[in-house]
Amino acid sequence: MNHLIREADELLKNGGFQYAVCGGFAIELFLDKTVRNHGDIDISAFWDERDKIILYMQSLGWSVYELCGGGMAHYITDVSNQLKTKRNIFCMTNDCSIVSLTPTNEADMFVVDFDHNGQEHLTFIEFLFNNAENGRFLYARNHAVFLPLARAILSRDGIQYLAPEMVLLYKSTDTERDGYQFDYDAAMEMMSDEQKKWLHDALTVMNPAGHKWLTNWYHGSLLELTELSVGSTITRWRELAEAFSHKPPMLAYDSVGGTIHHNGQQNGFLYIVDEPIAEDTDIYKHPRTTMDDGVEWLTKHPLRLRRIGETRTPILSFDEFVKLRNVEIRSKDHERIVRMFFPYLTSICGIPEALSAIIGKITGVDFSGTSIVTGCFNGINDESIAPYDSPDLYCKWDDGKRVYMYGTIVQGDLSVLKEDEHVLFALSNKITDNIERTADRHIYMRNDVE
Repeated sequence: MNHLIREADELLKNGGFQYAVCGGFAIELFLDKTVRNHGDIDISAFWDERDKIILYMQSLGWSVYELCGGGMAHYITDVSNQLKTKRNIFCMTNDCSIVSLTPTNEADMFVVDFDHNGQEHLTFIEFLFNNAENGRFLYARNHAVFLPLARAILSRDGIQYLAPEMVLLYKSTDTERDGYQFDYDAAMEMMSDEQKKWLHDALTVMNPAGHKWLTNWYHGSLLELTELSVGSTITRWRELAEAFSHKPPMLAYDSVGGTIHHNGQQNGFLYIVDEPIAEDTDIYKHPRTTMDDGVEWLTKHPLRLRRIGETRTPILSFDEFVKLRNVEIRSKDHERIVRMFFPYLTSICGIPEALSAIIGKITGVDFSGTSIVTGCFNGINDESIAPYDSPDLYCKWDDGKRVYMYGTIVQGDLSVLKEDEHVLFALSNKITDNIERTADRHIYMRNDVE
């Protein structure tokens, strides 16, 4: 046991007030071992004994200050003159070296700075005040979150300390602070299922949109759900679950945690699994996933869900589309064609007949009763031979009809096309009705006539 814990207990035990070690040292008392260096020693106490504690510490020759926020501290010379803007006070001896105080123009007000490299001698104690009510220890930030006092205050070798689940709840507001993640990892290995469940539920109440320590698991769906059935997909990747909520026929991502591209067209719901789950016990890795290892998991039994939001269909931008489909823009005319027609692809609008309908309208060809099998911006992708250079858009239907689209008129004589071939020269900046169709199946679409 760290000597500071024993020395602090020796100092305070005759004060006539209830207290418990909290903060990182409380985690050490719970684990019964030293795990890391600590910046200072923290003591949990109750608001109704605050004045008694201040007077006791002053009687021992310690100076007492209350934290006021914004890096300011108020020197308490009289218990009747307190600001009580924060729940913290700190006490220090004259030879304390871990606190720097700079006077201000206001009486008894100081700019305070702390050395967090670690406390070696008992020259500093910080008290954090809480409320107790009807045998319950109330969480300071939300009194609806509480622990029975018998569970909140534990004891090791006669020294009382705050339960690890409550300590971690306080630490959860600043998980990036040095040592806090280490405290969480160490405590979670030793906490009981009851303690873990309480922390999970408390974190959920305080962080309805999720939290790093919840190891949040997400599910996206078109359906309104309260429970997830066996064999359902969940993931830690929130944005992926959001994408799945749109039920996309096509989905891809750059890297895990990176940009996701998909063509989902339906609004949906985003859920979080609302109970503790353990890998390989409650869930298992998707055995046939096409994604990276550990991205997709399947449920072994029903799991409680909590809806955290509705999802709206995103619109795939031109740049996202070009990257997703690896379109190699060859010229300004090619880019113009891609911008004009990519919104009609099934992968974007979700409507199978959209591209057929718009090309049919322009060319005057009836594509009803047939299905488009190719819509390619990267030239010819089958055995067909284009009548001219590589087209800016090549479309083929399952009955053999083909349309070759170019952004500029070819030089020289026009080719004789096969019966099922059509050439469209798209010479406009947008789809227009200024269309000329020839008997040899060459179609010209130009800008609107002003």
